[in-house]
Amino acid sequence: MGTAEVWYGVLRHGTGPPEEGASPLEHPVFRGLVPELVTLATEGATVETYRAGDLVVHEGRLSDRLRLVARGSVGVELTDRNGTRRAVGTVAAGELLCWSWAGPPFVSPFDGRAQTATEIVSLDAANIRRALELCPSDGIRFLQRCLRAVGQRLEATRAGWLTGGGR
Repeated sequence: MGTAEVWYGVLRHGTGPPEEGASPLEHPVFRGLVPELVTLATEGATVETYRAGDLVVHEGRLSDRLRLVARGSVGVELTDRNGTRRAVGTVAAGELLCWSWAGPPFVSPFDGRAQTATEIVSLDAANIRRALELCPSDGIRFLQRCLRAVGQRLEATRAGWLTGGGR
């Protein structure tokens, strides 16, 4: 591996950050928020690496991390009523993968499978929730950004099902 570098406030080992000089404030979900919220939310963050085909998120399991796709892509899969796995979308670099960390029951409603070699910035949900409580006005802005991503994902899934892509 290459030298250790800091990207979005986390230590990573590799050939270089996705963007030179990137910081948590530059990631779209954190951009423009008070530094205190970003510092608290990113405390203890890690970078996880996955090979193509590896499960990143497991349906029905505890969701205690917010995951941001740094490199690569993750396919979102659901189990239909017949027990068949269905691909319903893709999360690309720079996008949020998980939102179930935000509130009870803290359980992932889907599987996320790396489609290519993938790096995920993984943030501790307890730290994020604490940051949101301590910085409520920017916490609301942060959650609105997360909800926007959730809404886009749900709409894309709905469109896929309506056009036959999810059947």
